[in-house]
Amino acid sequence: MKRRVILIFCILFYAGVVCVWLNYQNQIARQRVLNDLEDQMRPPKILFSKITQDAGIDFVHDSGSYDGLLFPEITGPGCGFFDFDNDGDQDILLVNSGKWPHRSSDASQPTVIHSLYENDGLGHFEDVGEKMGLVARSYGQGVCFGDFDNDGFEDVYITCAGPNVLFHNENGKGFVDVTVEAGVGCAEWSVSAAFVDYDSDGLLDLFVGNFVQWDLAKQEEVRVKVEKTLEKIGKMFKEHEALKKYEYDPQMFHYGKYGKPDLYKGNFCVLYRNLDAKRFRDVSAEAGVQVKNNRGLPVAKALAVGVNDYNDDGWPDIAIANDNMPDFLLKNLGNGTFEEVGQKTGMANDYTGQARAGMGTAWADFRNDGSIALAVSNFASEVVGLYHSQDPQRRVFVDVALAQGMGAASRMGVMWGLFFFDYDLDGRLDFYLVNGHTYADEAETHEMPYRQKAVLYWNRGPNRKGYFLPVGTEFAGNKLFTPIVGRGAAYGDIDQDGDLDILVVANQGPANLYRNNCNGSNQFLRLKLSGTKSNRSAIGAKVRVLTGEVWQRREVTSGGSYASQSELPVTFGLGSYASADEVEITWPSGLKQTFQQVAGGKTIEIIEGQELNP
Repeated sequence: MKRRVILIFCILFYAGVVCVWLNYQNQIARQRVLNDLEDQMRPPKILFSKITQDAGIDFVHDSGSYDGLLFPEITGPGCGFFDFDNDGDQDILLVNSGKWPHRSSDASQPTVIHSLYENDGLGHFEDVGEKMGLVARSYGQGVCFGDFDNDGFEDVYITCAGPNVLFHNENGKGFVDVTVEAGVGCAEWSVSAAFVDYDSDGLLDLFVGNFVQWDLAKQEEVRVKVEKTLEKIGKMFKEHEALKKYEYDPQMFHYGKYGKPDLYKGNFCVLYRNLDAKRFRDVSAEAGVQVKNNRGLPVAKALAVGVNDYNDDGWPDIAIANDNMPDFLLKNLGNGTFEEVGQKTGMANDYTGQARAGMGTAWADFRNDGSIALAVSNFASEVVGLYHSQDPQRRVFVDVALAQGMGAASRMGVMWGLFFFDYDLDGRLDFYLVNGHTYADEAETHEMPYRQKAVLYWNRGPNRKGYFLPVGTEFAGNKLFTPIVGRGAAYGDIDQDGDLDILVVANQGPANLYRNNCNGSNQFLRLKLSGTKSNRSAIGAKVRVLTGEVWQRREVTSGGSYASQSELPVTFGLGSYASADEVEITWPSGLKQTFQQVAGGKTIEIIEGQELNP
C-alpha cells in the first residue's frame, strides 16, 4: 500500500513538472509571437534630414500678398521632380506666383520667374530657371510634366490664376513658351493639371482642373455680400432678446477675407486633345468632362487631378478633388468620352454622405493584392479620404480611412499635398501628407495652428488595427515634422541611392527638401520607361513586380498630389530580395512585356518593345 502511494505521488509529481515545463514552453512561444507582432507594429528607424540650404535651394514663394485680400493668395504653389536635361538625375521645379497687375507700376502682369534647380547628380542644385527661360506673366499655381511632342524631353505645363503656360523643352538647353501656338492657354483659375493619353493614339493630351470662377470684380461682389450678411447678423444680436446676452463677433461666422469657396460659382474642367504633337483642341464638351447641375451650370471646384486606369480596362480615368463639392470620377468609356461616376461608385463624399473640401489626390494598390484605392486630402477635422475597392470591376468603393489607421492623425490639420511611396523599401506603399492652414486669423478661429506638421504613415501590412501607423519623430526624426504652411508635395530620388526623398513647398514661405536616409537596409529596383508606339513619357504604363509570392503594382502618372508631380521613374522596394523574380509592363499601346530575374540595386531604362540591356 505504501509503495503504491509513493508511486502515485511520483507520477503526480512528474506530471506536474511536465505540465509546468509545457506551460513554460507555451509562454515562450506566445512571447515570441507577441514579439514578432510587436516588431511588425514598430516602424523602422529611418531619419529624414532637412538639406534644403546645403543642397543649394534658396527658393521662397511669393504669393503677391501684402494684406491677404485675394483668394488665390491662400491656395499656394506646387512643385515637382523631373529630369529636364536627360542626364539621369532628378531636377526640381518650384512654381512661383508673383505680384498682381494692379499692384504693379504698369498695367501688365509682372514677370514671374519659376525656379528650376538643376541637379549635379549628387543632390546639389543650382537655380537655372531664368536662364532656361521659365519666365511668364501669369500668377503661378501648379505644374505637371510630359513629353507632348515625343522628342524625348519632358515639357512643362504651369497652371495659373489667369492664362496657363506651356513650356516646350528645347533638348534640355532651355524652354520656350508655346502656349499660344499650342492653344492651351486656359484663362480660368487653374490649380492642377495632368498629361494623359486619353484616346491611346500615342500623343499626350492635357487635362486641366479649374477651380472657382474668380477675378477681382467677382471677389468684390463676394466681399460686399459678406459684409451685408454680417451686418444683418450683427443687427440680430443687438435686437433679438435671446441673442443679446452673447457678445457678437463676426469671426463666429467666418467667411474669410476672401469669402468661402461656396460663395463662388463652380467651373468647367478642360480636356485638350493633342492633334499633331504641336497643336491641341479643346474637346471638353464633346468628351463629356464638363460636369453640370440640373440647370446646366458648371459645378466643379477642382483643386487636384489624379489619373489612373482604376478599372483596368486599358483606358486612363480621371479623379477630381473638389473643394466643398462632391468629388468626381471621370470614367473613360474608350470611345473618346467620359462618364462621371463619383456618386455611383461611392467616391464622391465621405462615409456619412457629406461632401468635403477636397485638396489633393493619390492612387495606389497599398495592399499589394491587385485592388485599388484613391486617397483625397481634405480640410481640417474632415479626415483624409481613402476610397478602396476590391470589386474586380471597381464598381463600388468604400471609405476605409478610419479602419486602416488614417483617422486621428489626418484630422488634426488642413491637408494639401499627399502621395503613396515606399520610403523604407520593404515592398509596401507608405503614405505622406502635408498640412497647413489658410489665413493665420482663420487658423485662430478654428483653434488650429497656422503652421502645421506633416504626417508620415508606415504601411505595416495586414493587421487587425489597420494597414497604416503614424510615424513619430523617434522613427523618422524631427526635421520632417517641422510645422510649415504646407502646400505642394512630391517625391524623387535626388542622389541616385534608390530611396525616395521628399520635396515640400510652403505658401509665402520656403521650399523644404528632406533626404531619405534608408541606408541600404532594403534593396530597390527603379525603372525608367520610354515609349515608342506609346507616348515617349510612358505615362499610363502599368508596371508589376513579383518578389516571392507578392506582386507590387505602379502606374506611370502625370500630376497628382496637390498642384504637383513626383518623378516619372517608378521605384519598387524589394525588401531582402536581391532581384525581382518577374517584371511585367503593360504599355499604353496595349503591348505587354515580361522580364525574368531582374537584378535590383539600380535604375534600369526599359524601351517599349526592346529587351533589357545586360
